[in-house]
Amino acid sequence: MLSGIGCCVSRSIESRVMKSFASSLADWNLDRDFHYRNSDRTPPNGVRACVSLANPSLLAACLFRLTASTSGLAHSFCRWLCLSVFASDISTGAVFEGAVEFPHPTGIVIGRGARVGSNVRIFQNVTIGSSRKGEYPAVGNGVTLYSGAVVAGDLVIGPGAVIGANCVVTRSVSGSDVIRSP
Repeated sequence: MLSGIGCCVSRSIESRVMKSFASSLADWNLDRDFHYRNSDRTPPNGVRACVSLANPSLLAACLFRLTASTSGLAHSFCRWLCLSVFASDISTGAVFEGAVEFPHPTGIVIGRGARVGSNVRIFQNVTIGSSRKGEYPAVGNGVTLYSGAVVAGDLVIGPGAVIGANCVVTRSVSGSDVIRSP
């Protein structure tokens, strides 16, 4: 009897992981196109998938999406992969709303309520996390977060904003603003 229950649970987990994986792969095409936009480094169509899978930025984007969209054992395994391969921690419930690029995908932390818009670039050692009240930020479309940036709390980073290296942002930022360290 117990083996039957385990089998059903296993199929249920497998089904959820496969749905999350299929969704992550669909978004991966957006990430790949965004990564190679206006670039002379775009691989030819015949080898594009293989070359793209070997690209750490694109592999991280796919794995980060998968980790954010799974829960339970599947999330634990994906999170372990993120930590082991990229030293990054992505929580269940983080939302990627469109293409995202991780030029140097190490040391990135994205909390469970964070929302990341489309065409966002996130460099190494960036944290998008909660305030003490458990509120998370929303990062608008076309935003760039440079190395070491921390975005925390119930705030909005407007479209096209640039958050400079090692900046700590705890208040909303208007679109197209450039925030830098003093």
